[in-house]
Amino acid sequence: MAHPAHRQRRRLNSLDKLPDDCREDVAWAYEAIRDRQLEQGEILDELNRRLEVKGEGPISRSAFSRASIRVARMGQRLEETREIAAAVSEKLDVGGGEDVTLLLSETIKMMVYEMLENAGELSADSATAKMMSNLSAALYRAEQSRKLSAEVRAKIEREFAKEAEEAVDKVARKQGLTGETVAAIKTQILGIRKD
Repeated sequence: MAHPAHRQRRRLNSLDKLPDDCREDVAWAYEAIRDRQLEQGEILDELNRRLEVKGEGPISRSAFSRASIRVARMGQRLEETREIAAAVSEKLDVGGGEDVTLLLSETIKMMVYEMLENAGELSADSATAKMMSNLSAALYRAEQSRKLSAEVRAKIEREFAKEAEEAVDKVARKQGLTGETVAAIKTQILGIRKD
């Protein structure tokens, strides 16, 4: 028996072995599974009908059930990721581009974690090493981008606050406003407090 670290990728099932002209039908079946509007048996019956029209043999219930479970798990993980991203996105008080960078960074981290969690199922080959290397590089670049984005945002905010404070001072002098009034304007409108 092969050592878990040397396992090959999963064996192709009957759905994977179908010719290219059947891919659209398989995609329809997978989409129907994710939509959860039809029962699994109904989806399989329709898929087999479509395959028969194209001269292909039927897919067994057990093969389709295994594929359905795999697709349902992937769909559930994707939905969970979307829900998490939406929740995180709502909580963030940073700009739109930074939201995307942060979410991308967190998604890559989650992918790396899941790969490490399933390390026993990965084959120790050059493709796996390249995939891990690419994820690592993508995570590094996303983190660098997020850091740069935060630094740029902070610099812009400081410059804006300085310019706004100078503008308020200039207008206040022209209008003859008291120091107390100017301080109140800066506090209420600009959030600038002189302690």
